[in-house]
Amino acid sequence: MWVRWKPEHDPCPECGFSWGIAVTGAVELVRGSPARYEEAVRGRDATAPVLPGAWSPGQYLWHMVDVLRNGTERLWTIGIDPENGVPCWDENELAEVRSYDRQSVAVGLRAYERSVTGWCEAAEEVRSDALTVHAELGTISASDVIRRNAHECRHHLVDIQKAPVPEVGSWSDSESRTGAATDAG
Repeated sequence: MWVRWKPEHDPCPECGFSWGIAVTGAVELVRGSPARYEEAVRGRDATAPVLPGAWSPGQYLWHMVDVLRNGTERLWTIGIDPENGVPCWDENELAEVRSYDRQSVAVGLRAYERSVTGWCEAAEEVRSDALTVHAELGTISASDVIRRNAHECRHHLVDIQKAPVPEVGSWSDSESRTGAATDAG
């Protein structure tokens, strides 16, 4: 399995995330993200791929729910049972098993908000220099997990923002799935 833990460049050329961000800054980036995700998803067709071969805004949203839930568990492991280590997971396999493409965007926004809250609590409870072993990457710290998850948060928001914004006055089926008001006549 290919693991992209950290981009080759700092800052990330696609989203501008700086890996030198303070841990507290990374936590605040994630804490402030639910409103940005809601605005980005609700303003776009949540079911159409953002680019050919890429996920849709809704799929990126559900991916981020899982990123932060998994990140929460990794932070708990580092703080509570670091000897256990943390396993790898494949985002594409999880997307298929959880049917990201069929999930409700409205529910995803609620789940994202809740996952952010839990993740921030875990990030603030663990010592940032605490360590554990990742199954493929070797030794990682809580600050590595926090920055990695904050990068995912920024990066996938930028991915969602690549999706076209529907023209004013156009209506699509995705509007009903994202909770946008519709006029059935």
